[in-house]
Amino acid sequence: MPYAITLKCYIKSSNSEEVSGNLLHAAFFNILAEGNEEISRKLHSEEGRKAFTISPLFYKEHMTFNHLFLDKSDSKTNEQRLKAGDQVWFRVTLLDDTVFPAFSLRFLENPNTKIRLGLVELLVKEVTVSGGKKDRWNGFSDYKKLYDTAQPLDEIILQFATPTSFKQGDTIMLFPLPDLIFKGYIEKWNKYSGIVINDSLLDKIKESFILSQYFLKTLPFLEGRAMTPGFIGQCKFKTKNRDKEFLKNVNLLADFSFFAGTGRKTTHGMGMTRRLISR
Repeated sequence: MPYAITLKCYIKSSNSEEVSGNLLHAAFFNILAEGNEEISRKLHSEEGRKAFTISPLFYKEHMTFNHLFLDKSDSKTNEQRLKAGDQVWFRVTLLDDTVFPAFSLRFLENPNTKIRLGLVELLVKEVTVSGGKKDRWNGFSDYKKLYDTAQPLDEIILQFATPTSFKQGDTIMLFPLPDLIFKGYIEKWNKYSGIVINDSLLDKIKESFILSQYFLKTLPFLEGRAMTPGFIGQCKFKTKNRDKEFLKNVNLLADFSFFAGTGRKTTHGMGMTRRLISR
């Protein structure tokens, strides 16, 4: 069962202007180790696609995700960052059932948990799992339910809320081609869901889905002391293929993007994704 968990926090103390994805990544494993050290070690050493994603740290009022702590282009915003008392939030998704109890134990035992992110200390005020309004980034589902409720639609719209990119050989791709996007979804789905989708689906996606519309901009992502290139925005994919089983599987993976994330470095804050439904 995949989970998407949002954690609302207050900054208790701060001697820093920024929080990189590496710090949230480390904090996640510290929280997990307190709940179950063996699961934490196993997850950390896991090869291939990981069973979790982590978002960057966001200001509460910046719900459009265009003003990340990681965007250093706005000097006025930087001057106001990370003050004691400010409300912030971040998001964790879990793809493996065994991880959720270990991660949640700390917050069940101590609702006012403190999280250390380098020189910044957060006080957790609210942990939310259940889905609600359509603009929410939390929720959970059963893998079988995701599979059973997928619709055979010929149009898919995805929103990339944090910087996203793909590895192609020795290069970094900053454009959401259908096969690059769905490759990661298929691999994570097959690894964690227990319901296998044939890898040949990716070839069919590449042949039949086109990028019909996009609103994207490049935005660098801070990882440690390095800036990693990425893009944020929305894109629409369409196909003329009317095979219902094919469309059902593609739509299933698009729905799964909410939990899986897109592209590279999703465990450090990149590739936070959700599907949008056209009206």
